[in-house]
Amino acid sequence: MRLCSIDACNKPAKGRGWCAMHWRRWRTTGDPNTTNRTPLGEPQEYFKNVVLHHDHADCLFWPYGKSSGSAVLWNGTRMERVARMVCEHENGPAPTEAHEAAHSCGNGHLGCVSRFHLRWKTHAENMAEMIDHGRSQRGEKSTSAKLTSEQVIEIRSRRGTILQREMADEFGVANTTICKIQIGQRWEWLHDQN
Repeated sequence: MRLCSIDACNKPAKGRGWCAMHWRRWRTTGDPNTTNRTPLGEPQEYFKNVVLHHDHADCLFWPYGKSSGSAVLWNGTRMERVARMVCEHENGPAPTEAHEAAHSCGNGHLGCVSRFHLRWKTHAENMAEMIDHGRSQRGEKSTSAKLTSEQVIEIRSRRGTILQREMADEFGVANTTICKIQIGQRWEWLHDQN
């Protein structure tokens, strides 16, 4: 069994030759030997004294804990999304439990908590805005995409002129993928430009 490459650490190696603890420190701080622990209560003070009083139109990025890029803060019993707390402070309670704190700046994934950028939106409205900001991972941007937009347009234009299985072989995808593209169940947002 490989051991952690950090001196005097005899734990099993997990990633990059380090144990789980040193690997996690590297992911968090960029240095496997640094903990950079935040003093107790500092994020809560920052929230009260800086975030709630931020009066510039620019983004205000959360310098503390994040979950999938979104700013989070421990409220004493559980982690809460800071954007939701700020939105509630500025705009009142969410109209429904399903409403989300949406960022007009498009920088929520970077931890923006500016009170001027937040308002309540439904999930569908929030996702539509994400597309407008160019942050959607659909189509070619998806890591699992096998086709380009041009190929999808070509597949649609050739509907009825060639067998779907022949097109599937040509493009290296399943027959069902060709079918779903042609009937508009896949890449439905992409419309033929012709």
